[in-house]
Amino acid sequence: MSYIKERQLIEDTFVLAFSTGLQTEVPDDEVMESFVEFVVARQKYDQSVDSKFKFNERFIYSCFPLFINRLQKEAKSGKAY
Repeated sequence: MSYIKERQLIEDTFVLAFSTGLQTEVPDDEVMESFVEFVVARQKYDQSVDSKFKFNERFIYSCFPLFINRLQKEAKSGKAY
């Protein structure tokens, strides 16, 4: 899958998670961009340690709690995200 298609899948999944799953407004574009960057970085790491890694919606959804945890840790440390 090309980077553009991967990015589109991440963005689509992000929007669906909030608009359909949580039935709420989608966060700002800056938040979505941070999430995209987080997922891409996580994907690269997981691919490097797991030869059977599959990039799909399930993987993207699994990144949500990790992303939120990271935001919380950075907020507590006073580090801007």
